[in-house]
Amino acid sequence: MSPKAQSVIQFIVERFKDLSRQRRFPLKPLIVGISGIQGCGKTTLLSNVVRKLDQDHNLAAVSFSADDFYHTYEKQVQIKLNNSQNRLLEMRGLPGTHDVAFCRDTFAALCKAQYEYATHTGETETKASPVLVPKYDKSRYNGKGDRVPKDQWQMILPPTDIILFDGWFLGFRHMPDEVLSRIYNDASRRPNGDKKPLFLSHALSHLLTINNNLKEYEASLYPFIDIFVHIDTKDIELVYKWRLEQEHRMIAEGMTGMTDIEVKEFVDRYMPAYELYLPKLRETSFFEQNGHNSEDVSGRHLRLLIDENRDKISQVIL
Repeated sequence: MSPKAQSVIQFIVERFKDLSRQRRFPLKPLIVGISGIQGCGKTTLLSNVVRKLDQDHNLAAVSFSADDFYHTYEKQVQIKLNNSQNRLLEMRGLPGTHDVAFCRDTFAALCKAQYEYATHTGETETKASPVLVPKYDKSRYNGKGDRVPKDQWQMILPPTDIILFDGWFLGFRHMPDEVLSRIYNDASRRPNGDKKPLFLSHALSHLLTINNNLKEYEASLYPFIDIFVHIDTKDIELVYKWRLEQEHRMIAEGMTGMTDIEVKEFVDRYMPAYELYLPKLRETSFFEQNGHNSEDVSGRHLRLLIDENRDKISQVIL
């Protein structure tokens, strides 16, 4: 098992034990937010973590992604039409392209099912209903993606001790409109010889739309997260390399994927969000940003730094 996976497992198990002493668990699942740029290896990591939590620690864990809650292809087409000039919303990816209410309700259902299971005292087995989590196939519609039929969704039954929830933008938080406007205007005044951020290739009003969309994620999803893991890299440009590798692998396996040019255009749409929101996540604990007292949430944010090969370089716990 990789040092990266070992670090995540140790962090989760220790926090689970700590929070269990507060009598909050296992009445609800421990929900772990996992953030990391596209292609950093989140899917493989989570698969290994879920397996080892079960085998080595007797903890029932499940995982799913914010990607699973992308709007359907039909809905995404409508979003594109409603924002016809905003290239950031041409297809899935950015805040505003997920069914946040559906994701919130899924978390609530999973927490309710675990509570009913944990508080059941009868001799017969609990009748807790299974919770269905959608699945999304990014290869459908020539790489534009769509939700798969409901009979292929993930079915989760308690006990559910731990939920791992990942997303490339988890932990990003909106900024006041005037702050974003100032950042945009300051960047636009840089000398022509300086490298300018990609967010300048979009209208300020379009960036403000994405910024405003983030508020729904913060209000509806972030409160469910109990501990947080941020997988980071020194070179954000690696997302292009890793995304190309993913698409080439999909095509080699017989699935439909994007061309190299389409990959660059696809990733270019994400870069403004990285440029604008990643710096703050690198500097501040996820929970301190959420308005928690720093003493109450100390030790609940793990930052892992990885290299080009996705191997762990260092870690810090905030």
